[in-house]
Amino acid sequence: MVNNDVLQTALEFLMDLKGEWAYKRGTTERNEKTMERLDKIIRQLRSELELPDEESGYSKLGDCCKDCTEMALQFVNEVEPWSVDHLACPKCDGTYCWDGKKLKLVSLIQTCDACPSQWEGHLEDGRTIYIRYRSGRFSIRISSKPTELTEDAVMGREIYEDQEGDGFDGYMETSTCKEKTEAFLDWEAIP
Repeated sequence: MVNNDVLQTALEFLMDLKGEWAYKRGTTERNEKTMERLDKIIRQLRSELELPDEESGYSKLGDCCKDCTEMALQFVNEVEPWSVDHLACPKCDGTYCWDGKKLKLVSLIQTCDACPSQWEGHLEDGRTIYIRYRSGRFSIRISSKPTELTEDAVMGREIYEDQEGDGFDGYMETSTCKEKTEAFLDWEAIP
């Protein structure tokens, strides 16, 4: 078993290497494959780390921003030079390293097919989740505490937001929703 200090050092080195690689090399098909391999190794190292949350230096998806303390941290998949695995505050633009722990879905049903396409469900920790695609905007919200009420998620913290289509687009298939979110949502329990 490798000790946590070694894993932490390796992880920091790979994150720095990835940043330098992205900055100096730009984007080509070959470089994207290298970045994908680095992302995979980084995720594996993060899952091996056994640090208490308060000592890890990583933030959880949906945590309050440490700078402005008002907004929930959202998953970001395009912060350069770090292409994945970062969280950001939509208000103050603070960026944080994500702890890499996916939110595990235990139930999810599509409650509306179009305008909006929307899904409601529960996470493993008892919180509710609300996923919506309307007017080209794809968003995911979660409740702040365990509950049975979907409304708590509708009014809860937004953990992901992306402008996908134009203002008239409001249809998305569940398979597309899964593709867009599998980097931070665990779909294993969903058929």
